[in-house]
Amino acid sequence: MGEQEEEVEILLSIYDGDENFKQLSPAKFTYKMCDDSDETKHFVVEISWPEEYPHCSPSVSADVFFNRHLSPATKSKIETSILNQAEENLGIPMTFTLIEWIKESASDLMADNQPPPNSIRAAVAEVTSELANATIGTKKKEKLTKAQKRRRAENLGEKPRGWDWVDIVKHLSKTGGKQDQS
Repeated sequence: MGEQEEEVEILLSIYDGDENFKQLSPAKFTYKMCDDSDETKHFVVEISWPEEYPHCSPSVSADVFFNRHLSPATKSKIETSILNQAEENLGIPMTFTLIEWIKESASDLMADNQPPPNSIRAAVAEVTSELANATIGTKKKEKLTKAQKRRRAENLGEKPRGWDWVDIVKHLSKTGGKQDQS
């Protein structure tokens, strides 16, 4: 068993049941950092192993959709800090060490984050206001009771469903709906 397969097995056993840890492929993992006190402090780190891993640094990325509330400077700071930590651990399996270091350093990594001006909250507020304005101008469909629908149908001259069924039954009884087998 190679070093990578062994590390995958160890990571899966350590983070079993941890909703924040995900294995995307045999050599690609994500971990979601959560700060219960502030939603803007959440971020996801993606760690990918090249073939030479652990003898070279893994690829680290904070450029995932979940991190759209982070400024580019903060994303860069997260990536470079993790890569600097990885350089210290070259030659040994380090993904667990990196994730634990990120957990400990998450508040420091997010300290200078200034969300981009078009953050998600602003976009959501804009969309909800547009939807509110759009629904004001729409005409609601009139809801009628069964009795109101029945009266309306009578006034329009429409006949209710099944009004001629008796005539059909009479016709079939006179014409003999069945073929005589004589």
